[in-house]
Amino acid sequence: VPSSTQQCLRAMVTSDVKLDVDAFPAFRELLVDCQDYAALSGCRFQAYAFESNGVTGKANAEEWKAAVQKAMPRVKEFRKRVQAQEAGLVASIDVAYRLISAEGVRSGI
Repeated sequence: VPSSTQQCLRAMVTSDVKLDVDAFPAFRELLVDCQDYAALSGCRFQAYAFESNGVTGKANAEEWKAAVQKAMPRVKEFRKRVQAQEAGLVASIDVAYRLISAEGVRSGI
C-alpha cells in the first residue's frame, strides 16, 4: 500500500501544481508564491537561488529569474517570521519534520 507521501509525490509529478498549499496552512501564502520556482527546480529549494545572483548560468535564466522574483518578497517575509519564532510557523515546521522523519524511517525498512 503506497504511503500518502508517495501518493502526493505521484500526483505532483503529473500536475502543474508542485506544492500542496493546503498541507501546511500556516505556509499557504509562501507555497502559492513558490509554485513556479518549485516547477522549475523539481521542488528543490536552494538558498542561493534567493540571493542576488542565484539564477545565473541557468539554461532558461529568464524563466528562473521570473520565478525567483515572484517568490522573493514572500520568501523574505517568511524568513523573518520563522526567525521570529512565530508560533504557527514553528508548529508547522515541527509537524513537517516529524512527517519527514517518519517517512525516512518507513522507507528505510
